[in-house]
Amino acid sequence: MNSSFSPWSSGAMRAPTRCRHLLMLVALALALALPAARAAASWTFGTTGLANVNSARSVAFGNGRFVATLEGANGCPALAWSVDGVTWNAAGAGLATQGTVVFTAGSFYLASNNAMWRSQDGVAWERLYTDSVSVNHVATDGRSMLVSNSQSRPSLLFSPDLVTWRETTALPNASATTGAYVQDLVYFAGRYYALYLVQQPDHSLRSYTASTVDGTEWADVPALAKALYLASSGGRLIARMSGNGNPVTTTTDGVTFTTAPIPGGSNIGALGYAGGRFFDCTSLLTSIDGSAWGPLTTGTPGANIDLWDVAYGNGRYVVVGEVIASLAASAPPLFATLPQDQTVVVGTAVTFSVTIENPDVSTTFQWRRNGLAIPGATSPTLQLPAVSLADAGQISCEARNAIGASLSTPATLTVVPVTEGGRIVNLSVLTSLESEDFFTMGFAVNGSGDKPVLVRAAGPSLTLLGVGVVNADPRVELYAESTKTAENDNWGGSTALMQAFNRVSAFGFISGTSADAALVSSKPLANLNSVRVYGAKGTHGMVLAEVYDLTMADQITVNTPRLCNVSVLKSVAAGEVLTAGFSLGGRTAKTLLIRAAGPSLTQLNQTDVLPNPVLNLFRLGASTPMATNDDWDAALKTAFERVSAFGFIAGSKDAALLVTLPPGGYAVQATGGSGAGKLLVEIYEVP
Repeated sequence: MNSSFSPWSSGAMRAPTRCRHLLMLVALALALALPAARAAASWTFGTTGLANVNSARSVAFGNGRFVATLEGANGCPALAWSVDGVTWNAAGAGLATQGTVVFTAGSFYLASNNAMWRSQDGVAWERLYTDSVSVNHVATDGRSMLVSNSQSRPSLLFSPDLVTWRETTALPNASATTGAYVQDLVYFAGRYYALYLVQQPDHSLRSYTASTVDGTEWADVPALAKALYLASSGGRLIARMSGNGNPVTTTTDGVTFTTAPIPGGSNIGALGYAGGRFFDCTSLLTSIDGSAWGPLTTGTPGANIDLWDVAYGNGRYVVVGEVIASLAASAPPLFATLPQDQTVVVGTAVTFSVTIENPDVSTTFQWRRNGLAIPGATSPTLQLPAVSLADAGQISCEARNAIGASLSTPATLTVVPVTEGGRIVNLSVLTSLESEDFFTMGFAVNGSGDKPVLVRAAGPSLTLLGVGVVNADPRVELYAESTKTAENDNWGGSTALMQAFNRVSAFGFISGTSADAALVSSKPLANLNSVRVYGAKGTHGMVLAEVYDLTMADQITVNTPRLCNVSVLKSVAAGEVLTAGFSLGGRTAKTLLIRAAGPSLTQLNQTDVLPNPVLNLFRLGASTPMATNDDWDAALKTAFERVSAFGFIAGSKDAALLVTLPPGGYAVQATGGSGAGKLLVEIYEVP
């Protein structure tokens, strides 16, 4: 969305009035004259046809449809969707009008009132975040997002992953006293750019532009201090500038700026980018490179009609504002999917790929690393069979057809030494433990040699975490294969154990005399190891059992043994949930096989098994599962074989997931609903 609004206008004021008010404030209105038409087809103009709608504020295309945000009188719908940009359907029941919509990463994202929303179709919306102020402008690189507010707060809203959200630091030259009134946001070349106004001591408004990577630090961009509107894509950032002729400034690197005139006319329009073209929305002038401008065809919206945003899809350009303009036209290549960031270890095979919405026989491809063409990389897929440290950089793809070229948003390829690869670093199990009962945690080690581990069973100290009924006296035993190698009942408050707790950032026990259990083992481990956790006679309640890899990151070598499989076996009651937490260390993503075995445990001579386990995977701290499975897919047999896991019975009700996860903390929850019995939860590293 690239539109401009006066910071103090009421929500009921119509957008064109706000736009003209801002232009008068900074003294910027000059004429634009449309050159002669160059195509037979003509723009058509209309409205949504929906009651109480005055205008459409923003528009985006994705998943086969256009979605527009609306504003108008009482009863105006918040949104409308259309397949062709001509016939529109009301949507967004219960949402506020005057929102901003974008499409990225397979979903529509909406800034509406004081909340961020997500939808697949523009009709059903999921609330992602609620802010303390109203939000409006949105910019995204497809992986993260920056959102401004419609009030004077000098900070913005940033999401690094389109899931979690935080407030940024204040914009330069702005404070809570002066305020900051954001007029436009774009993403370009690894940085977000914010165009904003700051109130001066004499109550006038001064324009600034600043850039940031993630909102933690901002840098002034003096070359864009007098910008009116911003737009970016295809490896270019352009800005409509104030001053004589209101020229357009263009940059391909954020350092060197080139200014060129734009044909004159009666309106200065918001800038946008869609369908491989930059748009001056109100005049409907377009440019492939931001320098040479002209009309696509005949047709103008008329005098004093403002248009604010543009989208392309289903072979049509749609420009929205006080009217809706649509045009069926071909476009330069449009990326349907983009290359994704990857962090891998040296020697790994890496594949990047793109797909095009509008491929034809003339479409060609050229992959680039840090802007330079990669010899021979001329297909939609780039394959690097064994990357080296020198292969790291910004990977982008240029697609070209008879109309023009488009450059994808670059993906970052990070190559790290083998010692920094992803790895399982701990397992924790929170469950109930009855008197003289026990459960078993297992872990396998890949490699040979010493492997220091910390094993804990917290009972009394769980009260520090707000757990109510806790097991008063848990005990742990460590086994290598069938041989007991260490055990502990009460941890005793030893200095060595406290140092081990600190090394892995484990929470401290309530006191040195608590009945929690802990031990450190530095002995060579077997390929298969287990921890048994017991409850003392007469005790019952919750216990947290943990196994930590004590090898620190700076001590890892290519020969260091690592945890390659962790598991827990326990009998669960009807309705009980078994929760296993684990963490991935290192810098690279790791592919994991996660299983919840019940019926197939009979192959291991287990009886009274859980008949139908269900598996849910969560990011640590999240309430919505990122993956779930009820009954396993037979296609996972190959993954079972790769990690030497026992096979499931054909057609059984066991559960399994194959996922690739970045470093961080996760939780697996397994339950059998109304069923009860023995349950084995396993997490395997997939090579």
